[in-house]
Amino acid sequence: MKQRNWYTAFLLSTLISSVFFATTCCTQGKQKVLHESSLFNDNMVLKPIRVLGSSTPGGQVTSIQDEEKSPSDDQQKIRALIKQLNHRDFKKRHEASAQLVKRGASTLGLLRDFIVNPKTETEIRARAIQVLQKIYTQNPQELAAQKTITQILESPTLSDRVKGHLAETIGMLWGYEVHEWGVMSVMKGQKWANAQMAHEWSTLPKGMYRAIPKWKLPSAYQGPVDKPVIYFYFDKIHNKTAIKKPFLCSIKFTKGHYALWFPTTRNLCEMNHGRRPVKKIEDTMTWEFYGEKAYLSARRQQAGNAFQRMLPSIKQTTKLKVDPSHWYADLRQTKSSTLYALGPVSFGKLGATRRVDQEKFIYYDGLMQPLDYLSTQRLKNNNLLLINNAPYTIYDLFAIEINNGQLSLCVVDEIRKGQQKTELKMQRITKENWQNKTSQNLVERLVRAGLFKDEATMLEKIWRPGFFQQQGVTLLYRLPQAEYDRATKISLHPKPSRLVRVGLIRQSHAEPELGVVIKKMIDDLLADDPATSNKASRKLIKYGVVCLDDLHVASQNQTDVSRRRKLEKHIKMIRDSLAQMPNKK
Repeated sequence: MKQRNWYTAFLLSTLISSVFFATTCCTQGKQKVLHESSLFNDNMVLKPIRVLGSSTPGGQVTSIQDEEKSPSDDQQKIRALIKQLNHRDFKKRHEASAQLVKRGASTLGLLRDFIVNPKTETEIRARAIQVLQKIYTQNPQELAAQKTITQILESPTLSDRVKGHLAETIGMLWGYEVHEWGVMSVMKGQKWANAQMAHEWSTLPKGMYRAIPKWKLPSAYQGPVDKPVIYFYFDKIHNKTAIKKPFLCSIKFTKGHYALWFPTTRNLCEMNHGRRPVKKIEDTMTWEFYGEKAYLSARRQQAGNAFQRMLPSIKQTTKLKVDPSHWYADLRQTKSSTLYALGPVSFGKLGATRRVDQEKFIYYDGLMQPLDYLSTQRLKNNNLLLINNAPYTIYDLFAIEINNGQLSLCVVDEIRKGQQKTELKMQRITKENWQNKTSQNLVERLVRAGLFKDEATMLEKIWRPGFFQQQGVTLLYRLPQAEYDRATKISLHPKPSRLVRVGLIRQSHAEPELGVVIKKMIDDLLADDPATSNKASRKLIKYGVVCLDDLHVASQNQTDVSRRRKLEKHIKMIRDSLAQMPNKK
């Protein structure tokens, strides 16, 4: 009996222990499931966690603590302000918007989450986008704002229509880039500048638009802006809907005006292929153009829509015919997008039409106030002393000297504003190393400045004779982009995500003894000894247009008729030799 009671007690205690163990396991399982579910926030996004405490020998964690802290007071205020964007009272909505804009970058993350949330109402999302626009407008270079816009445009929860509204409201297209480069020349005088410009413009392809007639050159000295080229890249556009509208690009000369350009602009009358100039020279030119896909889509829409057929019809596209050996043809070798520029509406017998020009870039030449801030002095050790009066910092300065076949070079990374005197230590370079020290070095620096490699290579290839193969001393440096923007202001709509403008200043014949050398050659030319005169004549013709100003002054001051005729003859010879130069690279 005792054994049976003991056995019964044993079974009962075993049963109670099993029930207790099972209950404990179930409770721990539920706690584990509940705790794991708490690792996700309301949007089912995994939150960061950290493990605290010790673990059992079996590897079970005794305690888990969420790392995410409770929202700060500042975040709660921002969320409250975002909610007020839906308030019925206009004043409270306006105050909430102003407060969000005032807080700036600290609101970007919560604004992004609110905009990309598919549950957000369309009207309230539009108000949040307007707040984001104001924050971006205050500082468009702020990386946080740029990153936020990128994340919104790449969000899979938003439709193309919403992204199009965002791009239109922000006024920019994220992913399309604009690159521009140009060279501004500093010349010795008016005669030299006019002769150089006349020759340069005469070599351009026929069919370019011209605001200055070939027979009329500036009466006052102005520095030319040579071969500025603007490339557009549309391949990376995130918003596919916004490219259906035309792009707008405007260039304004702050102290100058344009001269030649292609393709056509929308704010000028047609030039009749460059044969008839405009009556008034303005300082601003505007291009209206499409990308290739959008242009073809617009043509198909016009052909199939009765209402669109009532609008001005588009003529057959025009493309300049260029000799493959000409430097203009080299500009087309980049990977930039093709442009279709629309001209102004013209009325004829067949009704209203618009001219369309096709090109891979925008090209324009112009005249502006010369940026003549540098001069040189010769030191006893044959180095050059650079006198700098530029009101800005100079980057990537190249001092090139070619004298009787001897090559010398000095490269300075940066000359700060206010650093008026700098010794340029000219080093002799062999012909074998000249290409590496000059051309390749310049291409690398242009790529670091923001240009693509094919653009930088093309710039150097076209300008190599003027940069690194010219007799005398040539100074070459890169402008800060802000200074380039002051000289020629660019306006783009919609705004690109990235704008790169590289402006180079080229100052030819910057050797300090140039005036003395030319004066001696003129004196030798007028000498009675025929050998001395002939030798000086050959030197003057070799120097070319750089001697024109001095020859002109000498001829005006000469009282002897025969000597004056001799000087005028050499002026004509120099001009004729310039006109007979090949119209190629």
